[in-house]
Amino acid sequence: MKSLIKVSYIFLASVMVGCTDLKEEILDETLNKDLITSSEAAESVTAAAYARLRSTFTHNAKVFGLQEITTDEAICPTRGTDWDDNGLYRELHTHSWTANNGAIRNTWNELNQGVAKSMIAIKTMQDMEGNFDQKIAETTVLKAFYMMHLLDLYGQVPTRDVETLKFNEDPLVLKGEEAVQYIEEDLLSTIDHLGTKEEVGSSRITKEVAQALLSRLYLNIAVYTDPYAPSYKFKSEDLTKVIQHSTEVINSSSYQLETADYFSIFDTDNHGHSEMIFAVDQRLEYNLGDNRFAVVSLARSQKPTPTRRGWNGYATLPEFVDTWDVTDPRFSKVNFAQEEGTLAPELYELNRGFMSGQQYGPVLNEDQSDFEKDTSGQLIITALMNDRDGLPTDFTKEVKLFDNQSSGIRVAKYQFDINGSSNSRGQVDIPLIRLGDVYLMRAEAKFRNNDVSGALSDINTLRTARGAKPLTSLTEEALFNERGFELYWEMQRRTDMIRFGKFEDKWTEKSSSDPNKRVFPLPQTALDANLNLVQNQGY
Repeated sequence: MKSLIKVSYIFLASVMVGCTDLKEEILDETLNKDLITSSEAAESVTAAAYARLRSTFTHNAKVFGLQEITTDEAICPTRGTDWDDNGLYRELHTHSWTANNGAIRNTWNELNQGVAKSMIAIKTMQDMEGNFDQKIAETTVLKAFYMMHLLDLYGQVPTRDVETLKFNEDPLVLKGEEAVQYIEEDLLSTIDHLGTKEEVGSSRITKEVAQALLSRLYLNIAVYTDPYAPSYKFKSEDLTKVIQHSTEVINSSSYQLETADYFSIFDTDNHGHSEMIFAVDQRLEYNLGDNRFAVVSLARSQKPTPTRRGWNGYATLPEFVDTWDVTDPRFSKVNFAQEEGTLAPELYELNRGFMSGQQYGPVLNEDQSDFEKDTSGQLIITALMNDRDGLPTDFTKEVKLFDNQSSGIRVAKYQFDINGSSNSRGQVDIPLIRLGDVYLMRAEAKFRNNDVSGALSDINTLRTARGAKPLTSLTEEALFNERGFELYWEMQRRTDMIRFGKFEDKWTEKSSSDPNKRVFPLPQTALDANLNLVQNQGY
């Protein structure tokens, strides 16, 4: 087992730097079927493939950064000397990135490592004695999941023949229809071998995960096969498949829409939530869980505990806020009034959703050991002030790329984990696929397939569950907006904007209308290492 792990990491390191000249005998040792003969080993190599989800999908500057900062949902201003990061976030927001952008490079590496770990796990289990069909099926879908993100973000998918896994050769590169068919075959071939949520949980691949991914793939086929098209033509047969697979997920008894509290989907105890189809499990290795999505937007003066504070980074944009009916329960959840007064310590919890205007909360006492309290032990709630400039923590609707400490409405969708081992550690499972999205995919497929009444019914089923007012009619614009209301800050916005033809629109501090930006450039390190890769057009 140690030999396998050692050489596997040698290979995975090669993926990060793009090296392809490992010696054949080392890699043969990795795949020697005599090295591993137990079900525990199968569990171990499968877990390694799953583990890559955590670093790839819980970091604010990887998939989240590419899918959100490039859109009208998020911006990361440079505040004084904070959040400059050599212009990384400004490049993403203004669509002026190059092949040397760190977030683009790191995300490419992470996703390819996910593919590599999945392939190693599949090949290892295929060479073992015993029946590992379910785990092989799980890992095959996981490989497809990583590949779908490569296709979505970069338009190209490096792959190898799992049967041989010749690591000393440049991988084959799939694009367009060929990549779609490869991923589709992986997903379709596994469905009959996958378990249920009751059997494996919401952080492992199930039949419904594969079906939801097929729905997502078919919904985006027009984009993936011709990403630079002036407009996308959605084929009826593809839309019918979206409806078919999403209906099977919706009809499953394993999942139900949240009706009591939308924000509970993103709470620290959300593991196994009834709406969660597939999520990054941050519970099992508690101190490795990431709290970034909760901490990245809060001001430094907003303190969930005396020893925890926000990072004062990301904000949302006025254009996105203006699409909202602020009475929609998904917009905000008030846990304590934003006014001066007192509050019992056990009732103190940060508000959720969109935060605007002057912020209130407890402040530290004189010796910085605890929150200030009155003589009866109640927290003293007061107007917060920024520690950088001494000005009020007053979140403005308007925001710029170079701005002050309080600019921009903030987003607190994910609960801040006050029990994490540090400010950036937490145990909120990060949803990758959930039932609300499946309803929206089916509604969009029905709408594009000329079943507007059926689409409206799905939209209103979701809105009613959330406590929002039902719609009386449905347009493409309303459909697009509904995806924003339901899925904001869930790493979907860029993909949605491209599919709805809005990615070239103008919004705050972004005027680029270059269609080449619909896909990211391949990192220069990847091009240098693999001659089968060709840079995407426009770079």
